[in-house]
Parts: sequence; C-alpha cells; structure tokens
Amino acid sequence: MKKLILLASLCILVSTTSYASEALYEQKMTRGVVEIEGGNFPKAAAEFRAALKEKPDDPAATLYLGIALSRIGDKEAEASLNRALVLSPEDPRTNLELGIYYFRMDQRDESTEYFEKTIRLAPGTELSGKASEYLNAKKEKKAAKRWSLGVTAGGQYDTNVVLTPDGASLPQGVSQKSDWRGIALLRGRYTLPGERTEGSV
Repeated sequence: MKKLILLASLCILVSTTSYASEALYEQKMTRGVVEIEGGNFPKAAAEFRAALKEKPDDPAATLYLGIALSRIGDKEAEASLNRALVLSPEDPRTNLELGIYYFRMDQRDESTEYFEKTIRLAPGTELSGKASEYLNAKKEKKAAKRWSLGVTAGGQYDTNVVLTPDGASLPQGVSQKSDWRGIALLRGRYTLPGERTEGSV
C-alpha cells in the first residue's frame, strides 16, 4: 500500500512539473512573438532562448529565435535557422527565413534555393508571395548596372585684355596675347558584390 501511495505521489509530481514546464514554455513563446511583432528583437531572442530551455528541440522556438537574431544581424541566426530546418525540413516558413537571411548577407545564389523551395512547399500562400518578391528583387539587382563611366569637359578662354594708361608698359611676364585651356574629368564607378569602388582622373 505504501508503494502504491509513493508511486501515485511520484506520478502527480512528474505530471505537475511537466505541466509547469509546458506553461512556462507557452508563456515564453507568447512573449517572444509579441516582442517580435513590436520590433524588439533582442528581447524576443531572450524569450525564445528561455522557451528552448524548457523544450530544447522545439522547432517553433528554434525558428523564432533564428528570426529574431536575423532581424538584428546576429551571426548566430544562421545556426539557429539551420537547426530549425533540420528539425522541420519541409516547413515553408523556415525555408523563407533562411532565404531572407542569405539575401540580406548578399549570398543571393544560396537564398534562391530556399525561396524556390518555399514556393514549392506553400504555393499560392503569403509565404510563397514573399519568396517571389525576394526572387524578383534579386533579378532586378542583377540586371542593374554594376558600373558607370562619366566624362566632364570644359574650357577656359582668356583674352588677356589689360587696362593700362596710354603709353604705360605692361608688368613683366604679362602679355596681351589671348590664351585658353581645356579641362577634362573622367569619373568611373564599379560595384563589386557588397562593395563600391570609385575613381576619378
């Protein structure tokens, strides 16, 4: 009888602990989503880290942590988003967020793979629409000129008319000859991926 009471008490304790852990996880996830929607990404990241302490292999918390880190440009975002992809490889939101991350890091070829997969996984949805927008932006950027060349030219003409009293001699080194000169400015620009280099002559 004592063993039965002890076993029942242990089950209740485990059940209560499990419920408390689940409630804390839900609370942290809700707060994190609210912080993301409010644009407070560092605070959101802290909430999702706390949620992951309750459920270390949770795909949603891992994804949202990656999103928050991505929005603040934290390099840990890539690892978190890739981990979310391992946990849920067919999730269109995870693929979209990885595409956005690589797009912002100027790794356009890498981003294309994830955008195209998002469109395949969720055709006709808001997620695939967003992926299409990024793919179009990539094409527009690629089509934009990476270089430009400009020439500016000008001239100066001087009649050298010197006003002096009649019969006075001109100062030494000053003649009454007209003269001119030409001026040219050559300016070029070439944009490397992620950088811009300019020069002028």
